[in-house]
Amino acid sequence: MESTLSIDAGQSGCRLRLGDREADAAGLPLGVPPGEALLRTLTPLVDSMAGDMRIGTVAAGVTGVHGRPSCADEILRAWSPRYGTRRVVVADDCVTGYLGALGEQAGAVVAAGTGGVVLASDVAAASARVDGLGHLLGDAGSGFWIGRRGLEEAFRCADGRGGSRALLDLAGRHYGDLGELPTRLSADPARGATIAGFAVDVAEAARAGDAIAAAIWTEAGRLLAESTLAALRRTGIEKAPVSWTGALFSAGGLMLDPFTAALPGLDVRPPRGAPLDGASALAVMGAVACFGPLVDTATRKEDK
Repeated sequence: MESTLSIDAGQSGCRLRLGDREADAAGLPLGVPPGEALLRTLTPLVDSMAGDMRIGTVAAGVTGVHGRPSCADEILRAWSPRYGTRRVVVADDCVTGYLGALGEQAGAVVAAGTGGVVLASDVAAASARVDGLGHLLGDAGSGFWIGRRGLEEAFRCADGRGGSRALLDLAGRHYGDLGELPTRLSADPARGATIAGFAVDVAEAARAGDAIAAAIWTEAGRLLAESTLAALRRTGIEKAPVSWTGALFSAGGLMLDPFTAALPGLDVRPPRGAPLDGASALAVMGAVACFGPLVDTATRKEDK
């Protein structure tokens, strides 16, 4: 029996689908090339899922790929003898997030988790990617952005510069000794995810009535909407539908209300599926250059 393996792989976590089986795995390690990171993280889990099943096609959305063929080539070389894989289709995870949320229709999808990126496409020829620059240069409105702003307000309170007592208390609960936190973060290779984890606490404070925490979420929604509008303008489809993907939107109204309010007149709709559904779509769509870079080893065609 032969099947397709669909993969949604990011730094916060990975999800796999093989036939009617689904599984979760740890996120891809930082500082490792995407193909090597994916193989290192997922091969043991795929072994347990596959059994005697042949995996003819692998379709994956992987963070940090950006159209580089080496990722697909590495997967094909490793899994062809192991599972009988003949074809590997790889795109950046913002592409599979888009396909899961809107499918093959024009629009824009904001992906917001630890990082933040918007992809817009007219599904004919033009697409635009906005932000997704990482926490040092961008990711405005992301989980990292919210967590960092929450920590800033916590330390402002600790210093007597205003800030939020609620966020200071939550930061102590979350991280322990705050006096050691700056040093610990400097030495933490996963500091982006570590800081982004505080976004959950900022949401807790906002729901409990802390005005500063609520304002952080409002500004995050506005910043993500700003990136969305920029992506739509660059693609020439200012009135197309907008959707979303990513853990940050699980905050519900804290994110959705300011995000939607900053997009007046636009059709902001819930995602119709998950990024893993978008990865499955890669296996049957053929070339999807209008959505972003894609590498398909079956044709060795690199669509830029």
